[in-house]
Amino acid sequence: MTTTKTPTQRGISTLLARHFERSKSTASRIRGWRNHSDGYAVQGAYEGVVWVRHEVISFRPLPGDEKRIAAMLAEYATAIEAAGFAVERQRDRLVVTAKTEA
Repeated sequence: MTTTKTPTQRGISTLLARHFERSKSTASRIRGWRNHSDGYAVQGAYEGVVWVRHEVISFRPLPGDEKRIAAMLAEYATAIEAAGFAVERQRDRLVVTAKTEA
């Protein structure tokens, strides 16, 4: 018999909140733009798939931002995989899906 553990936006966010700081979004003075604090952001892509990003404070990438984002995504991936989910790294985010176990 196979079992799967389907990720949800809320579940992954709760999991990451135990170890990491969540990015907070606030309105900016520019219409349509949001300010973000440094930290993780979770978005439900479609049923059974969750995206995880690392937001940085800077509007334009600063030197070192890409390395810091990559390092944080690696840490998030380790925590998510340890909880029994499958994680795939895409360019600027993690794609979390169910891990099938026999």
